[in-house]
Amino acid sequence: MKYKLLSYDRYHLKTPLITLFLDKIKNKNIEILELKNIKENEYTFISNSKYKKELMKFNDIKLINSFGLLNTLRKHLKRKTTLLSLVCSICLYLYSSSKIININIKGNDDSLIPLIKEELNKNNIKVLKKKLNTKQSLVYEKNILKSLKKEIEWIEIRQVGVNLKVSFLKRRTAPILPEIGTSIYAQKDGMIVRFDVRSGVKMVKEYDYVKKGDLLVSDTLVSSSEEEKYIGAYGSVYAYTWYNVESSINVENKKVDQMEIYNLLLEDNRAKIDKELTGNDEFLIKEEILSFYNDNNKYSLKIHYTLYEDITL
Repeated sequence: MKYKLLSYDRYHLKTPLITLFLDKIKNKNIEILELKNIKENEYTFISNSKYKKELMKFNDIKLINSFGLLNTLRKHLKRKTTLLSLVCSICLYLYSSSKIININIKGNDDSLIPLIKEELNKNNIKVLKKKLNTKQSLVYEKNILKSLKKEIEWIEIRQVGVNLKVSFLKRRTAPILPEIGTSIYAQKDGMIVRFDVRSGVKMVKEYDYVKKGDLLVSDTLVSSSEEEKYIGAYGSVYAYTWYNVESSINVENKKVDQMEIYNLLLEDNRAKIDKELTGNDEFLIKEEILSFYNDNNKYSLKIHYTLYEDITL
């Protein structure tokens, strides 16, 4: 309703001469609104509460109700408890609006939050303490960053209303750069299948067959004018390699199960070839049985293996 922010009263009027009533209130400079004929000789209307005293002098007028913000406040303020509550609420609001009500800490590592809280407490930054201004926040940021220089690399403290927002970043460790070495040579025979070279000049191509001692990656770059420049060599070269592995065992008992002997020799051969696979990226490609025989109770198993391995190790 358009009158709800002010103070108004609603009245009931009973008169057979409405024009006479209107003349009377006009002479008294009383303003009325929304005059409605509800029944024969009966009316309702609204008027500002400042005319209430004059209107109630008319015998044929009855007050229906009062409304509007000012009327509501006036009604409640007549009660002592309501007035006291209002005063207390205002005092509480003024007090709390100058204090830190909530501290919110966020970062990229939750395990560091307890350390941040501890440093805030050391600096007397707590809930219900006085709010921080920008200058104070910058000083505390510097102090905490100094105390936790091994744990964090950045911190920001900002007061937003009654909330204190703390943001931080965990300190990152510097990457360990590989040591650049000299030229890389093949440590085994094999067929090149992949390069993982970070520095240096490749001297062979994929699917080239190389022998132990061949130059794989040079540490020197030769320009078109035959000028040599050292750039170092670093990386790995992967190749297919081949091995023939043989295991033997003497067996006195002629009734022994040959399958058991075969499995025993197979495990021994696999244990031997596993020693060649020293890197995380190395693995077995193929296992091919060449022979299994018995010579005067001496059983032998010979196997051909194809491996994928780093031949620079």
